[in-house]
Amino acid sequence: SRAGLVRALELELLKPHAGALLTHPTKGFDHLMDSDRRLDLRRLLGLLSRLGPGKVLEARQAFNKYCRRAGEAVVALSCAAGPAALSGRPPSASSASVSSGSGEEVVS
Repeated sequence: SRAGLVRALELELLKPHAGALLTHPTKGFDHLMDSDRRLDLRRLLGLLSRLGPGKVLEARQAFNKYCRRAGEAVVALSCAAGPAALSGRPPSASSASVSSGSGEEVVS
């Protein structure tokens, strides 16, 4: 039957390469995420879902790892930029203000 043939082709042609689809350095999951290729990501998830829940779990784990690495990179950049970057204010606005004694605040 046609359905049996399609299933056999998926198992023989797609399943052996499913891991490479996620981990390939220039065409894998991370590359697709970095390139904001949403349609290709949708296609990849569709293909993996045809291979069963185990492959979908692998895609979820790849997404989790990607999010962690991206978050760590953002934190590292923020820390390298210094405390002003973390406060959300420009460096000149983060300088201390001092009272002049007459009720006015003077920015130093």
